[in-house]
Amino acid sequence: MPLQLRLLALSSALLLASVATAASQDRPFRSRAETFRIKRPPYSYFRYRVPSRTERMLPRIRLQQEDVRLRALERSRERIEQARERRFDLQDRAWRRQLEVRERSMTRLRERMDRLRWTRPFPLHRRLRTI
Repeated sequence: MPLQLRLLALSSALLLASVATAASQDRPFRSRAETFRIKRPPYSYFRYRVPSRTERMLPRIRLQQEDVRLRALERSRERIEQARERRFDLQDRAWRRQLEVRERSMTRLRERMDRLRWTRPFPLHRRLRTI
């Protein structure tokens, strides 16, 4: 095969390959599942029976709605109670910290007064003050 025909065949093959890839890029990508999807009948083909709300079902539906409402109310009350307990716990801790500081200062004061009694030769009374 002459060289010119080989070059012509090679260039035409490259041109066909580039055109094929360009055409495949224009079309959106489809997975295998989409290409080999089984065609199903439309939904109207099946006759779905939707039960109507009869007089027998209405009380049951009302009871279910009431149960759901009561459970939601109970959960909200539990959350409120937990928040209240948390708040009381924080207040209690703050009060205890303040009382601990006060109690420590009072015990130090009592200890000082006890030491003072032993170091002085006479007791200090409020009425017996020096002028």
